[in-house]
Amino acid sequence: MSEADAAGDAVADPLAGVADLLRCPVCGGTVAADRLAVRCGAAHTFDRARQGYASLLARPLKFHGDDAEMVGARGAVLASGLYDPLLRAVAAAGADVLSAVAAATGSRVPTAVDLGCGTGTYLAGVLEQAGASVRARGIGIDASKAAVRAAARAHPRVAALLGDAWAELPMADGAADLIMSVFAPRNAAAYRRVLAPGGAVMVVAPEPGHLAELVDGIGLLRVDERKNERLAGALSGFDEVRADTVRWAMRPTPEQMAAIVGMGPSARHLDSAEVRSRIARLPAGLTVSGAVAVRVFRRSAPGACVPAPG
Repeated sequence: MSEADAAGDAVADPLAGVADLLRCPVCGGTVAADRLAVRCGAAHTFDRARQGYASLLARPLKFHGDDAEMVGARGAVLASGLYDPLLRAVAAAGADVLSAVAAATGSRVPTAVDLGCGTGTYLAGVLEQAGASVRARGIGIDASKAAVRAAARAHPRVAALLGDAWAELPMADGAADLIMSVFAPRNAAAYRRVLAPGGAVMVVAPEPGHLAELVDGIGLLRVDERKNERLAGALSGFDEVRADTVRWAMRPTPEQMAAIVGMGPSARHLDSAEVRSRIARLPAGLTVSGAVAVRVFRRSAPGACVPAPG
């Protein structure tokens, strides 16, 4: 990012910058955002946390997402460089979508929405890769307060919202040019409503063999062999236009292995002390395999003119 671009981003309020795309979760009305709250014309008010995110919820969450320890583990892994090949692949695929939208629509600023955004690292990578000429907006939504606190700091153009990816999203119809689902639940009904004509959905999910050495050595949850079949069913009406399988090798330290376990679903099923005990019994200098699919889908719409990404 250039110094001029960084300076311009630094003075902007990313949540106010996407307010035109948001809707009141209570009445569906348009909203405005200031430094203190998000408000609609019917006086429904949603306070902003001091960390910068807002909770656009019509009712309390039934599921509160990853806890602070899981979010911290994910942040540590992503900052370590172990997942850099995947970060680069996600950034490239997402940026191609946003650049194609910008080229096809002229002056309109494209928007990426990451449902189940976690720390916001993948969304930030997409925005950064798209570059200063595109200047895309980002919205990160997660059910975890710890996650949206981190996402609010991930990039100057990321607006972080506490929300439920399974519920009705507090967004206008056709608001998103790119919807991201990175190791997260998928809500095809929300995609169909919120996705703009010519927009794309990017799904990032583990392939069989991902973390195989830790799966076998520690007893992690395995990738569902019917994952691709279930994905095809969930995204019926969408066409796959890009599929990249990222395979790479990692040499994590024991502490990093513990963080990899701690950031994923196995952390909910395994005691941390037992995880460390099992890690201690693994061979020294163990190489761990990464295998993740980055897939892009588009839904044909009347009048769509955005070319397929990539």
